[in-house]
Amino acid sequence: WVGAGYEGKVLTPNTWDAINAVSAQLNCGGCTADTVILNCADYYELMSSKDANGQYLMPSGWDVVNSTFNNLAILQSSEIPAGQILVYDSMELQVAVYKDISFRQGLSTGDFESNKLSFILEARMVVYNERATCMVYDTIANILQIIAKP
Repeated sequence: WVGAGYEGKVLTPNTWDAINAVSAQLNCGGCTADTVILNCADYYELMSSKDANGQYLMPSGWDVVNSTFNNLAILQSSEIPAGQILVYDSMELQVAVYKDISFRQGLSTGDFESNKLSFILEARMVVYNERATCMVYDTIANILQIIAKP
């Protein structure tokens, strides 16, 4: 994450601030950031943050019903390593056929009385992003360090 123009702007930043900064950078670069993916533990920590009085720290842009923050879908995945964040514009993702559709059929068992005919239809697809500027993958700590006020 480059962070040009966002350095030293936030006093005591947290993950919400990191999400906001990356989203702003993508949006100002001609993309429309709409998806954030965090590791499950980071997501839990984000949703469980509280102030000194035990009150949850949910920013004003948080929509608890739709799990969105400023129109960004906040998702969790074990495929994202802990401490990492992925923010992107899903409209920039492309899908292409990697392997064409194949079709197979056959009997499931050799038992005559319960022979079941099975059909398998499969294809392999690949998802990619042609505009690398519409996707940010970085550590949360790096983003927080960049946006933190000295």
